[in-house]
Formats: sequence, C-alpha cells, structure tokens
Amino acid sequence: MESPIFVDSNIWCYLPDERWIHLTEGHSEMAGYYSEVLEVIEDPDAIYEGNSGEHLAVKEMKTDKYIVVVYKEVSETDGFVNHCLPDQQNEAA
Repeated sequence: MESPIFVDSNIWCYLPDERWIHLTEGHSEMAGYYSEVLEVIEDPDAIYEGNSGEHLAVKEMKTDKYIVVVYKEVSETDGFVNHCLPDQQNEAA
C-alpha cells in the first residue's frame, strides 16, 4: 500500500498503511474506498489550495457524490495524504 502516487503538481504523494488505518478509523465510511482515494490523487476533477499550505483534491465518483483528499507537499518532490472524506455535495466548487 505504500507505493507513491504521482500527483498533478509533479510530486510523489505517499499514503502509508498506518495513515490509511488512522484515516478510516476517523471516517469508517471510507474503509472500502482505498482505490478511489488513490484515483482522486492521481486524476482529480479539481485541486484547491487550503489555508495552511495543503491541497484539496476533489473528484466526483457518482452523481453528486464526491471524495475529497487532503494532501500536503513536504518538499519539491514529496508529499503525503493527510485526510480524506466523502462529500455528498460539491461544496468546494
């Protein structure tokens, strides 16, 4: 599970096993969506800048059902997934 994902901003983003476990403990509804989370990072519909230097990648998975993945770049070449959550509406757009 720790393979890096290439992000649109030309960095490698990591989602280690222990981070995935932590994320799904906080959002149990995301437990079966590991592949979809990776897809959001690799091919988002939009990327928004957060207030603390993080990026919010958003992708519509089904009509009016979105996944938001928050990731942070820690260097010019590396980043990590910080958070993920489902969104029933596209509130970010």
